Amino acid sequence: MPNVRRQRIFSIAAAALFVVAFFGVFFVSSVSVHAQSELATNLATVNAEVGLGTTDIRIVIARVIRIALGFLGVIAVGLMIYAGFIWMTSGGDPTKIKKAQGIMINAAVGLVIILSSLAITQFILSRLLDATGAGGSGTSRSAAEILTPFSSALGTGIIDTHYPARNQTDLPRNTNIAVTFRREMNPTTIMPAYDSANPELTSALNTDAMRIFFVDVDDLDGDGNTTEEIELSGEQVDVGVTPDNKTFVFNPNVYLGSEEMPVWYTVELTNDIELAGSSESIFRSGAYTWTFQVSTELDLMPPTVESVIPQASTTNARNILVQINYSETINPISAVGHAPTPFTNITLQTVPVGSGSPAGNWLLGNAYRTSEFVAETACGVNSCGETITCLPENVTVNVTAKAAGRVDSDSFEAVFPYSGLVDMAGNRLDGNDNEVPDETDNYSWQFQTNNDIVLTEPRVTALTPPLDGNVPASEIPFDQTVRIGFDSALQVSTVNADNVILRSPSESLWFTNSTTLIDGNPPVHEVTIQHGAFSEDILYGAELDSGLRSVYQNCFTPSRSQSCIGPNCCNEQSSLAQCAYPL
Repeated sequence: MPNVRRQRIFSIAAAALFVVAFFGVFFVSSVSVHAQSELATNLATVNAEVGLGTTDIRIVIARVIRIALGFLGVIAVGLMIYAGFIWMTSGGDPTKIKKAQGIMINAAVGLVIILSSLAITQFILSRLLDATGAGGSGTSRSAAEILTPFSSALGTGIIDTHYPARNQTDLPRNTNIAVTFRREMNPTTIMPAYDSANPELTSALNTDAMRIFFVDVDDLDGDGNTTEEIELSGEQVDVGVTPDNKTFVFNPNVYLGSEEMPVWYTVELTNDIELAGSSESIFRSGAYTWTFQVSTELDLMPPTVESVIPQASTTNARNILVQINYSETINPISAVGHAPTPFTNITLQTVPVGSGSPAGNWLLGNAYRTSEFVAETACGVNSCGETITCLPENVTVNVTAKAAGRVDSDSFEAVFPYSGLVDMAGNRLDGNDNEVPDETDNYSWQFQTNNDIVLTEPRVTALTPPLDGNVPASEIPFDQTVRIGFDSALQVSTVNADNVILRSPSESLWFTNSTTLIDGNPPVHEVTIQHGAFSEDILYGAELDSGLRSVYQNCFTPSRSQSCIGPNCCNEQSSLAQCAYPL
């Protein structure tokens, strides 16, 4: 009988493992199918007619897996308790003791199998996502992350943003990688040959601090090993850093991936990276990793300018900031610095002649897609008691964003060190947007200032998800993007993890911020918070701190929206006290 019982328990555990694995496969299939927009639209149409639930099928399956594992775990624990009871009441009877020991062993083995099933399901998910192409979109990768832990280093922790984004796909083989930290780093821990006397120079990567690698599942090197990690050496990566020692750019001097098929890369940042003036660890869990997919193509096309603030030929209050929005991500090494010297890749000249070039700093925000000039001349105080700065009054300001020098006359490939703006693939700016590399690739415009100073704080105009009691939390998708609309343009360099925060009970959900400029009179910004997958029955919140500023440098104090007048707004309710999460 004990053998029969053992076989029965093993059979039940094996069946459970099969069921979980089956759901894992089905889960992946659902990711691939539901990523198709046409099918999703048709399903939505049918749902509207028949009134079915709208919970994402991937969430349903994840819940089923979790419930099944929990139920089987309860059974295993119950068997342990039952065996213990038999042993305690055996009175020294060898037969009963042997029976109890047998049940304990079988229950322990079953519990190990049950716990292993989740890991095996994870393996199946990750392999099938890559093999079937379901991992080819950020959405499907996010769906798989329902079952994986997230690193809180991005957003909540030390990292403000990075490029490529988590699970980003279809990147060119000549892409650069950039990481922006929330605090100043010690550059020598990332690039050991860093020279503080010549900070503009690049040097080799310290691979103890950062690894860039892929698992050769397709045996691209032909050695028959499909599990090896192929890693870039330190000499294969040129590293540069911005003057504030917060943003590092990693430029592989070899093409990533393969001409034959897309390749998923992993970047790992380790605790060998140190803060400036300190040797303390920068990550809670020892390392931060993310993945991105490289295509089979090179990026040989240049970035262009999409919009600017102030708009051309307009007259503006002199405490306005200057912003340039690009068609794609820009290399921070080419776009950040103090003007008018030593940084000259973007220039401001004022008219009448002799009024000079305003001193200030060019910053790069909005996930590396917006340049922003903050002048140094103090001219007032905002509602937070902070100093605001101004451009000269009653002048015409000529702004020129320069294209970097070319490798040759027929190419947009830029020469390093960069004498102008370049994208993350090393292509110089195409300022006239004619897709021809020529001598007119700079981008210029002019505007005027008066002697006014605007001191109106930004106001929230829209929220997604909305604060609507008629929309239950169960109807909010696990990958719902959080959006906040404003009644004015913002200082994009303040739209960061310090001032726009996604809250969760464990503070373990990664998030990152970006902005979209919406045309209008005046133009306004919408802030987007991308994040890891939400979990059910968890209360999340978004927090806008007073450090968030408008394009006129006015801080978010008092906090205001269309229905709340502050001084603090907590779930659209005015409050004298600061809001505290959870609300």
